[in-house]
Order: sequence, then C-alpha cells, then structure tokens
Amino acid sequence: GNAYTQANTLVKSGCNILISFGFAGALDPQLSAGDLVIPKSVVDAEGNIFKTDDSLHQKITSHFSKKFKLSSGRLFGSETIIWGADEKKRVFKMYSTATVDMESLGVAQAAHESNCSFLIIRAISDTANQNLPVESLKSIDLNSKIKIGYILKDLAKNLNELPSLLRLAQNSHKAQACLRDVARLGFGM
Repeated sequence: GNAYTQANTLVKSGCNILISFGFAGALDPQLSAGDLVIPKSVVDAEGNIFKTDDSLHQKITSHFSKKFKLSSGRLFGSETIIWGADEKKRVFKMYSTATVDMESLGVAQAAHESNCSFLIIRAISDTANQNLPVESLKSIDLNSKIKIGYILKDLAKNLNELPSLLRLAQNSHKAQACLRDVARLGFGM
C-alpha cells in the first residue's frame, strides 16, 4: 500500500517513469543471491498482469547485460512476506513467476492508473529454497525502521533460527552489492 501511495505522489509531482528498485525473493530455483532481475511484468494474486514498458525494458536490459547475468521472469506482487521454501515453490508453480516482492505491484498499479511507464529492477536477497527466520523477524514493522533490539530479543528465544538469519544477512549483502553496482552504472536511459 505504501509503495502505491508513494508512486502516486511521484506521478502527481510530474514523474513520467516509475522504477521499482530494491530486493526480491527468488521463486525460481535457478536464481542465486545477488542475481539481478528485470522482470517484464508483475502479477497479483488474482492473476492481473501489469507489463513494464517494452522499450525501456529493452534499453535497460541491453545496458546491464554487459555487466550482469540477467533474468526477466515475471514477478509476483505479494501482500505478505512469503516465509518458507514450500510456499515459494507453490507460488512459483501457481503464477509462473520467477521472483516476489511486496512493492512492485503497488508501483505497477499506480503507473497503470496514470498511464505512466514503469520498470522493475531487483536483486535477489533470498533464494527459492531458503526459509526465512519467522520468529526472529516477526517484530519487524514494515512501516518503520528495523529495530535490532527486538530482533535480538526474538532471536534469543529462538536460537535455532540463527543459521537462517545469518544466511539471510549474507544473501542480503550480496543483493545490496549488486544494487550498488547498478547504481554506479546508472540506468542508461
């Protein structure tokens, strides 16, 4: 919802291209942490498909293909965090989507409603076979800053999640490095 609201604010301020930029979870088992994905479309839970701008997609994939191995598979716009590998597998099969995030759908909807172009540029932060540490991260409020104290408190109660939390941190670091490289190269538009 917040991504939709912010995207609408940008469009009303005169923005004519929206880019959903950040992390995504992999649904396709072929994707690795730190891989760059530039989906051609985003699909919602009802099966509605929002396509990115073809011309811009071609330009940006051509620009980044010199530096990165790219994936253009469809992205699933989720309303909730997909915590487990089994759920990722189910969504992958049900919607034929390679990745998932919680922001791109809102950006796509705002772009569609205002007849504005949009793109999606995401780096993989968690793999398809990776379970996220539910108990350790349940205190995170998606509308505010991450509060390390709460995470540590929850982790102390669920020490068995430490390997999952460390793996998520390591994979998120790879995704962040990828996005840093993308920013250094610019979007080439």
